[in-house]
Amino acid sequence: MQDVRLGALVGIFLAVGYQFQTVGLTLTTASKSAFITGLVVVFVPILATIPHLAPPGSPKPTLATGAGALLAFIGLALLTAAPGSGLALLSGFHLGEALTLGCAIAFAAHLLTIARAAPRMPARSLGTLQIAFATLTMLVLLPLEKFTGGGLFFHAAPVVWIALAVTALLATAAAFTIQSWAQQHLPATHTALIFTLEPVFAWLFSLLFLGERLGPRALTGAGLILAGILLAELASTPPSAKFQANSTANPGIL
Repeated sequence: MQDVRLGALVGIFLAVGYQFQTVGLTLTTASKSAFITGLVVVFVPILATIPHLAPPGSPKPTLATGAGALLAFIGLALLTAAPGSGLALLSGFHLGEALTLGCAIAFAAHLLTIARAAPRMPARSLGTLQIAFATLTMLVLLPLEKFTGGGLFFHAAPVVWIALAVTALLATAAAFTIQSWAQQHLPATHTALIFTLEPVFAWLFSLLFLGERLGPRALTGAGLILAGILLAELASTPPSAKFQANSTANPGIL
């Protein structure tokens, strides 16, 4: 039963993150969504202060964590500032950006919960349970679509089937099963650090496929967010924790 409870909690956080991200993407650009979602890395050490959410042995936030969070906030203000708004930062921070920020918090909680669950159960079971409960949660939340101005419909176009295949098989089933296995060998902070590449790749794909471009100020904000993310992770993880993680991931190192 404990496995089911852990799987349910992981799945609920995953579903809430997906819901916020999906609705947020209808109200903001893919490039902004990518970098705001990347703040999950900053939220991980902050949420790790919650006793029942943080995995055992996780390092406490340091001054570097706070400095990284401050850098990321300044970057968020620059990234979401409306063009021509001068010094009016956060002038472009609307509902879409707020929902995406909620997505980052939910994904941070999801990552930490996986870190607690992964050592206690097989990766295949954890992956299956979290996807099953995420599906159930999103089915329950489905009627809320009417409050976002959307309706419930399905248009069976080829691009829809391609999107379903990519998001369901690769981005969900395969990705989260692999993540569940990987977090048996890596701490949550190291996993979050690897996730810093996600907004970079998302921005590149939005540039290549959607033609979305960031202005100088937005690019500066994106850079500050990445700098804050790296600072919060690299400078806040004690050297002993890094060595221990590497020893666990590579037993032959000793």
